[in-house]
Amino acid sequence: MLHELIRYAKTTGMESEPGFRSKWVRWLIVFDAKGQLLQIDDLTFGEKKSKGREFEKAPDLHPSQMVSNGLRHFLVDNLDKVVLLTKDEPNDRDHLQHDRYVTLLDQAANDVPALKTIAKSLQDESVLTSIRTELKDRKAKPTDTATVAMYEDGEQTIFVDQDVWHSWWRQFLQSLGASKVDSEATETKTSKRPKKGSEKSTMRCFLSGDLVEPTATWNKISGLTDVGGLQMGDVISSFDKEAFCHYGFEQGENAAVGETQVKSMADAFNRLLQKSVRLGNSKVLYWYSQSIDVDPIEDLFGGAIEAAPDESDEGAMIQERSAAELSAKKLLQAIESGEREELKKCKFFIMIVSANKGRVVIEHQEETDLKDLCQSIARWFDDLFLNNITDSKANRPPKLMQLLSSVLRPRSIGQNFDNWFAPVRRLRRELWKCASTIHRIPIPLGLVELAVLRQVNAGTIGELPLNRTRESAKADNPALALSSWYARLSVMKAYLNRKLTENNEANPKMLPSLNENHPSKAYQLGRLMAVLQMIQEKVSPDVGTTISQSFYAAASTRPITVFSRMLNLVQHHLSKIKSDELRKEFNRMLVEIQGAIQNDYPGSLNLDDQCMFHLGFYQQWAYQPHDKPAHRHTTLSGVKVRSKGEVLIANLLTFKGLKYDYEPELVLSSGRTIRPDFRVLTKNENIPIYIEHLGMMDNFRYREDWDERKKLYIENGIVQLTESNINKKGFFTTTEDGSGFDSNEILRTLGPVLERCC
Repeated sequence: MLHELIRYAKTTGMESEPGFRSKWVRWLIVFDAKGQLLQIDDLTFGEKKSKGREFEKAPDLHPSQMVSNGLRHFLVDNLDKVVLLTKDEPNDRDHLQHDRYVTLLDQAANDVPALKTIAKSLQDESVLTSIRTELKDRKAKPTDTATVAMYEDGEQTIFVDQDVWHSWWRQFLQSLGASKVDSEATETKTSKRPKKGSEKSTMRCFLSGDLVEPTATWNKISGLTDVGGLQMGDVISSFDKEAFCHYGFEQGENAAVGETQVKSMADAFNRLLQKSVRLGNSKVLYWYSQSIDVDPIEDLFGGAIEAAPDESDEGAMIQERSAAELSAKKLLQAIESGEREELKKCKFFIMIVSANKGRVVIEHQEETDLKDLCQSIARWFDDLFLNNITDSKANRPPKLMQLLSSVLRPRSIGQNFDNWFAPVRRLRRELWKCASTIHRIPIPLGLVELAVLRQVNAGTIGELPLNRTRESAKADNPALALSSWYARLSVMKAYLNRKLTENNEANPKMLPSLNENHPSKAYQLGRLMAVLQMIQEKVSPDVGTTISQSFYAAASTRPITVFSRMLNLVQHHLSKIKSDELRKEFNRMLVEIQGAIQNDYPGSLNLDDQCMFHLGFYQQWAYQPHDKPAHRHTTLSGVKVRSKGEVLIANLLTFKGLKYDYEPELVLSSGRTIRPDFRVLTKNENIPIYIEHLGMMDNFRYREDWDERKKLYIENGIVQLTESNINKKGFFTTTEDGSGFDSNEILRTLGPVLERCC
């Protein structure tokens, strides 16, 4: 994988020259040509998450070079070194470090004369005092990075952004012996054995295969402080202990790598860390062997676990399919169709890393084809996919960290993150493999068990966000409770579907929305629980203790103990529902579900059945009956229809003198019966033509149902009619969206039908 890091550095155009690397700078201290302080610029420009400005080719010294030669960094350093901005009064060591920074500026003045003036100003106590005063007022920290610039003749020169000092810097490094560590210091510090010789021998580089003089120590990796790393940086390979040496070899000779290769690999690592994603106490680094215009992996991850959705912004929680899923499917289709032929050989690389006592810990690494990755991500989202609580849109699939955090109790104020996250920390890598590996890896059983337990607890204490018109949930943050509910149910759905060895009537795949014909008795029990809760909500919306709070836990684990009692209670509630249509619909649902259960309530439910119960409850709750009758609009001919759009179509057919059948039975070859909106017959051949009015295409479930219905038409030889096939048996569609319908557009659409039938 280290070879791939070097290849990544080359393909992305990174210049990995020893002695140079990219650096971020927060503060820019600007002087005039006479050395007077002009201004101090904050390069973050007020953005909270910004680190400032990145300079691609800043001077860089290895810590060993700094220690051996008594140096500080050139041009870019921390404020405590540049201007003596310290927490307390600067001590002798602070002054020494500051003098070393200024000395390098002074030495570089032979090639860059302007640095002489700046070096002199930084030795003036009055100038330093004014700089420190302003920085303190602007809340600058001693560890913030800074560099210097000069404004002259209407032009500002940021020296670190120029190449005027590059030649001097290379010569200066050469005078230090480049990356060689002082031999006496090394011998005293790390080895008591006699040296093999005054010169290091040439060895074969492990990364390039060339004969090189091994670099003694490896470049630092920065950016791991939040996952166990040191502030000064960490190394991938280190030999600072005598126990790490063998056969008389010292330091880097034990894993011989050339200075250029080490630098290139470290630069690539640091660049990838800048866009890495935190995954618990680890960071995920990933890259591709080729440049791609979309990143299918990006949206698998999320921000901080503690971040809760905005309660007022339902759209932030409930969206269409995620960008990651769409980009994965888009790429997959382009690769398989040959549109993106060049991506067939594209590879995806990933490393999960942390740090421990100054060393980088590579916890997991993997290489796979981009095509396989896209297939895995698409399948992952299909497994998680659920409709939202209104059953009108696809709920946004939860991200990896949300799946893990959803099974935990809310983090209390002041609670240590590691302690709170400990129950699921071991599962994060397994979950990542489920999402990204081509093999369909089962969802970790431990995560499913925690999800079920948390779901039962949430139902018992009233945290399930059931009522959509009032705040009935007892959760401190109803929006967060709802998103956690989605995440736990997604875990259960993915768990069940990944266990399936075959998908048939006796063992069907879990759908994203309600499946009234699901054969699982546990699923039907969940539906029954939801219907009982709905009935109570309709009769007593302000009841103190809901049916769920009283019976949810027992119903989802020991159904036989509670359902008979609940069904006796519900008869009392049903009689109080004022709407005849609603009361009939609830009765129909109860009869249908009890028929599926056959009055046989299990004594207990295993883990799989409990998942079925929770999904049945949720999906039934998302599909609540309406108070108003379905057919409540009357046409000119006296037919009751469902919508105003259908009234328009029916009246248009009547005006043209056409007879039509509304919602006629159409028996398909499979024996299944569907009801098209309208059926008319052609004038001469009596060929049936069906008209479907699609009045809710902004509703996800509606679109999903129509897609399935359209397939049934085509499978049964009923084609979608156009000008080219107008003489065949088929169907026309008219549509409207949330903004209403256009009568003229519907008339134009039905023109061919009217011509054929009049």
